[in-house]
Amino acid sequence: MYRTDHTIVVNVGEGEFQLDFHDGSKSLFTPLQFHFHAPSEHSVNGKLYDLEMHIVHYYKDTNVSLGAVIGIFFDREAGGNFNNPFLDSLKFGETVKGEEGIQVENANLASLLGSVDFRKYWNYRGSLTTPPCSEGIKWTVIEQVQPISDIQLTAFNQFFSGNQGYAFGNGNNRKVMPLNQRTLFYSQASALFTSVASMAAAVSYFAF
Repeated sequence: MYRTDHTIVVNVGEGEFQLDFHDGSKSLFTPLQFHFHAPSEHSVNGKLYDLEMHIVHYYKDTNVSLGAVIGIFFDREAGGNFNNPFLDSLKFGETVKGEEGIQVENANLASLLGSVDFRKYWNYRGSLTTPPCSEGIKWTVIEQVQPISDIQLTAFNQFFSGNQGYAFGNGNNRKVMPLNQRTLFYSQASALFTSVASMAAAVSYFAF
């Protein structure tokens, strides 16, 4: 795991999945990395959640074309104020000297994905939320909210929301943008992934 100017990032090794969209298109994607924003960058009925995780993907067989991002919410009220084993394994509270950090052996993306209900989600075409904010991204935001404890949220917020030197302590989320001419789709019919297990394969984790 390493810290950038905008968030904390964990690189992913390999895997793939197929993503189906309401316009009938289907694409294969390979995960690149996941990162976090607090508070969330998407709102539901005007509510921002405590934390949002973004899993960023390339189109399969290319390393130059970002194509899809999956958003997963964490919130103490909506998801439950108790310790999340996945977030705990990332050890947000630890700071380590050196650029590469230390390896975290027990972090397991598959354990998180296996607990998420992928049957209810929102789809839309948008942009990346960090510079260069490229357009043409297929967004999928999962409705189900995951738990996070006070301690885990505080550990992440020490870098951004609790840091007056970063955005005056207001967090590392981009403000909610207007839909403009975009269409927002909602699905509660079928599973999102062809293979969640495939996507979760071969993930390498590092603690900042």
